[in-house]
Amino acid sequence: RDCLLSRGLGDVYKRQGLSLSNNAFGDEQKTKGIIIDIARQNYDIKTIKYVIDTVDKNNGQYVQLHFSDNENYAIESDYLNQNKDNILSKKDVHNIVNYANNKNVQIIPDFDIPAHSKYWISHLKDNENIQTDYDNSTIDFYNNKKANQIVKRQLIEITDLFKQEQFNQKIVIGGDEVPGAIQHQKDFINFLNHQINFLNYKNYQAIIWNDSLTNQYLNAFKLSLIHISEPTRQEA
Repeated sequence: RDCLLSRGLGDVYKRQGLSLSNNAFGDEQKTKGIIIDIARQNYDIKTIKYVIDTVDKNNGQYVQLHFSDNENYAIESDYLNQNKDNILSKKDVHNIVNYANNKNVQIIPDFDIPAHSKYWISHLKDNENIQTDYDNSTIDFYNNKKANQIVKRQLIEITDLFKQEQFNQKIVIGGDEVPGAIQHQKDFINFLNHQINFLNYKNYQAIIWNDSLTNQYLNAFKLSLIHISEPTRQEA
């Protein structure tokens, strides 16, 4: 992944003491920042603020928080049954966002869908079954209205929590390593468009990984995409 610097600070330290990755993210000028995985490794507020400070000192623009994956949903949600010891509370997130605002650093939420979703879809308080029948870590993207409603509910909570008015704000919504996506491109792209169009309404730009997309179907079905991070796959 061309914009991925690290999934943890251990790797970052190996790269000349928190050197930053370059990534266009759809902007006219390149931006640089750090991605940290708080879903699979715990980070306290002090450490995250240290990362923000490092980005600021190195003239970076963003810290991307990958908080949702199969192992955890690492920020507090009103809609999930969670272990409070392994997550950032909403108060913590507000604290981090306000700190980043003062440093002029954007915090980019990273909510991985429809794959990499095992934890949060299995911890819904209302016990809705929205995963595919062949993979319990993937949201059913085959025109499932209930799944779209619940994803939208999470997106509202996330976008409100991470809002930074001074930025042309971005959010990563995954799109990577999706079982069945290559075989069912139309349904997959329709699912992505449903989320991206809502995020546009919320004044967020959507970013996805695109290893689950093909050039053939990108030409056939309109994808309301702001930025993609990798070359699309070619049909065999």
